[in-house]
Amino acid sequence: MERSRIVSAYHNYLVDGKLEAELCVGGGGDFFFQAHRLGPGERLPLVSGRFFGPDGEFLLEVHRNVLSRNPHGFSLLEMKGGWAIISTSLEAILSAQVLEFQKGLLSIVRGILYDARGCKVVYGDEHGLHVVWDSSGLQAPFSLLGAAPSCSAIFGFGDQTTLA
Repeated sequence: MERSRIVSAYHNYLVDGKLEAELCVGGGGDFFFQAHRLGPGERLPLVSGRFFGPDGEFLLEVHRNVLSRNPHGFSLLEMKGGWAIISTSLEAILSAQVLEFQKGLLSIVRGILYDARGCKVVYGDEHGLHVVWDSSGLQAPFSLLGAAPSCSAIFGFGDQTTLA
């Protein structure tokens, strides 16, 4: 299933091996994930979402890299060229690396994100982010929201970042 992609002249995420300015994935239950579009001068990738473990247990909620609902005590550790969200046992559940090129920035996000049923929805590796697809498109009932009026409005999130 091919969909339109928006590429930024300043910063992009690697998604399925291709450049994309932002990504929002969400749907059934409380899970959602958004990799926000960055503006000039912003260097660290910004993410928002509600994250669950492989058993479907709620882990934390993130608003533009600020950990909010966080019953398990995760931390966001900034490091040169990126960040990692780590558990109290120092296990990274999600990390981002920023690569700088002559004509812009590229972020590679790694980790595995599960929904409230414990199903893998999004994962990131050296080829970037990937959404888990099935034969009908996306893992039902999930959808890519690249052309949605506002990811935050859809998921009841306070930040009104518009996806274009």
